[in-house]
Amino acid sequence: MLSKAIYYLKNQPQGFMTLLLTEASALFGFFGISSLLVLYMTNDLHISDSISFIIYGTFLAFTYATPIIGGPIADKFLGFKYSIYIGFIIMIIGNFMITSSHENLFYLGLSFFAVGSGFFTPSFNTLVSKIYHSHEEKRDNAFTIYYISKNLGGLFAIVICSYIATHISYVYAFALCSLVMLIGLIYLIIMKKNITIYLTKLQSMNLLHIMGIILTISVSIILAAFLMEKKSSYFIMTLMSLLAIGFIVYLYRKSNKSQKFDLLAIVSSTILFILFGMFLGEGGTTLNLFIERIVNRSLLGMTIPPSTFYALDPLFMILLGGIMMYALSYLKEKNYTLLSFKKIALGLGILGMGFLIFTIAAEQYIMTSVKPSVLYVIAAYALFPLAELCIAPIVLSMTTKLAPKGYEAMMVGFYLVGYAVGFYLTGVFSIIGRVLPTDSLLTAAIIYRNVFLLSAICLLFSCVATYVIVHYLNKKRNARTISENPTARLSLVDNFGD
Repeated sequence: MLSKAIYYLKNQPQGFMTLLLTEASALFGFFGISSLLVLYMTNDLHISDSISFIIYGTFLAFTYATPIIGGPIADKFLGFKYSIYIGFIIMIIGNFMITSSHENLFYLGLSFFAVGSGFFTPSFNTLVSKIYHSHEEKRDNAFTIYYISKNLGGLFAIVICSYIATHISYVYAFALCSLVMLIGLIYLIIMKKNITIYLTKLQSMNLLHIMGIILTISVSIILAAFLMEKKSSYFIMTLMSLLAIGFIVYLYRKSNKSQKFDLLAIVSSTILFILFGMFLGEGGTTLNLFIERIVNRSLLGMTIPPSTFYALDPLFMILLGGIMMYALSYLKEKNYTLLSFKKIALGLGILGMGFLIFTIAAEQYIMTSVKPSVLYVIAAYALFPLAELCIAPIVLSMTTKLAPKGYEAMMVGFYLVGYAVGFYLTGVFSIIGRVLPTDSLLTAAIIYRNVFLLSAICLLFSCVATYVIVHYLNKKRNARTISENPTARLSLVDNFGD
């Protein structure tokens, strides 16, 4: 299996490794922040659980919502290269600002990182799509192996930064994230020749365009920081969602019948993706605090820092991702769109099973007052990345495949708004699992048990509902095909995207 993975990586199109290593460095910064953020706020900044959840969800929401601004600017003005450079630089500045102990600079640093990601991510994901335009039959597997490989950055970030934060300081952990991202930017500049053929050119711009872009970036950063500090992120999330909906309606109205099917498929998959992201984001909120407070973290005579468990997600994604990709290849369906929805349904079900394991762990403490073993956490977190591989790269692959020509980065921005809404809802949903300082561990365990059980029920119901709907559509389409052509096979032979 390992030799096949190495062979697969070596035989990718030109530019694959350049993009992979660059994004791994960017993910080092992102995972370094997200894995420590709630713990940093509750332990060092002494912010309450509920407020920390809101800030965490808001930060992730802004990080994934801002591409709705950065994507169109990349498509129409800056091109991919300069959008990536600008985004990378803004993220690095934000990471350095987070290291400040001043609360206003802390919020401003989170805002810088989120806005920078809005320029970096849509252009970068579109580049990944472009290198596979001549390898459409391998698109899903290509996105999956890319998704697996780039998580190396996240794995190293969580393990190293958790150790530094626990034994030295959170400030030094965040500073290391900035340094790694700076190295990634320098590497990209040196190796840009490998991706030049995929880059769109800088559009002709006058002074008004340049000033408009600078003003847009500045206002976005200031507004995001202000709303984050005031815990009023619902306003900007509503605005971003309305912009995304308006953009889809605009494209739908100007599309032909085939393109309308494509857009409906993208929107449907994004809605399921939002639901998935809402529950997956609990890894940084209720699950993180459940592990810190309720789970017995002693293993081989050592007490494992709670944020270290966050590393299990990218670790298992790397270790088990190849097996999952191999298993998904057995899902045979000639209709690309419906096949993708079957994979999405599978992902929802797997994540639901992971939350059931956490429910059992919490129930053990409630019934026996004995802290559950870390084995519960390991077993559940082994399922989380498998679920993610069934959804995140598949929805992204579908979005880039079915996106109208000339709107690729914008559609990636729409996909990332789905991430944003999901993670924002994580912060809102996680408030149900807030624990007051006066609550006992037993009370906390009951609260966590109820949150995990509700998460599992919602996910498993969504899994079954999605599969039933897809099966119904497949059966209905087969029946129509047979009625029109009695000699047709009982299978779907056309793609919505063709």
